[in-house]
Amino acid sequence: MPVDKRKKDELFLPQNRVDAAMARIETSTILLENRRYSASIYFSGVAVESVLRAFIERDTKKFDDKHNLKKMSSHPSIVPFFLGCEKMDEKFDTVINYWDNKYRYTDDKKLLTFYYSKQLINKHSEKQKKGLLRNFALQCNDAANAIVTKGFDLFYGGRR
Repeated sequence: MPVDKRKKDELFLPQNRVDAAMARIETSTILLENRRYSASIYFSGVAVESVLRAFIERDTKKFDDKHNLKKMSSHPSIVPFFLGCEKMDEKFDTVINYWDNKYRYTDDKKLLTFYYSKQLINKHSEKQKKGLLRNFALQCNDAANAIVTKGFDLFYGGRR
């Protein structure tokens, strides 16, 4: 059965992306609380990507830098995120450093190996590595939460 194009387009409206970002950051927090660190990091990044895409697509009909948070965060539509928030660039850097869309295919152990290859961590014992991954997940979730909350407030004018 073919999908009605209007219904499909409605799924990708900017406000739906903002709402999805709020749901994804909530999922990230639940995963973090349940010590599912790689999944929490992944959902943090998806939340940020979703809210950024909402702002970019609201202003620009054609945009194809999928999954590239660095490019997305430097798009002119994202400038309001940085106004009145002196540490927002650090928040974006945190998510950009810890997130990759490919993490949907990984687990904690593989993610630690990847972070080691990116020189985000050095050789440590397995127990220390778990603590580091927990710390990365906490930082990523915190940063993504700040970005998504700011995006929600900007998009809806502070109404909750």
